[in-house]
Amino acid sequence: MSRRFLAISALIAAAFMFAGLLFVDKPLVLAIHHSPYENLPFFVDGLHFLDTILGLHVWYWLAACSCISVGFIALWLSRTTRL
Repeated sequence: MSRRFLAISALIAAAFMFAGLLFVDKPLVLAIHHSPYENLPFFVDGLHFLDTILGLHVWYWLAACSCISVGFIALWLSRTTRL
């Protein structure tokens, strides 16, 4: 893999991240906040259950742990499927 490809990929990822934070994040949060999905028992009780079992606020770490797990799985798959 070339360094140029990695640099371009990093720039594209950074551009999408900044665009998401600047233009998509707030409208998405407001849409979820004003929707009936915000207080569904599935989400409220599920997070409360996970908080009780793990002893910490899961939503602080859930997105990061999910992304890291997917990254490790992708890394493992890329190394095991390479000939």
